Amino acid sequence: MSGALLLVLAFVSWILFVAPMNAEFAQWLTHPVPANWARYRDQWECAHAINAVIKLLGLSLLALSVLVEIPKKKAIDYP
Repeated sequence: MSGALLLVLAFVSWILFVAPMNAEFAQWLTHPVPANWARYRDQWECAHAINAVIKLLGLSLLALSVLVEIPKKKAIDYP
């Protein structure tokens, strides 16, 4: 469950931080690049790095949940 929540968190953080930067970068195709372009680039790179860590943790937890054996109830032996 926590792995899935981390992947949802990664998606939400992408929507909040990476997508706006992508939209800003798209504006630069038809408009001049601002003087503080490095700030935008740094925020974009940092958001991608944080997203990568969150996704790695989420995927690791999902894989771990598959590999860990879940204790099962003992079957009742009837005579």
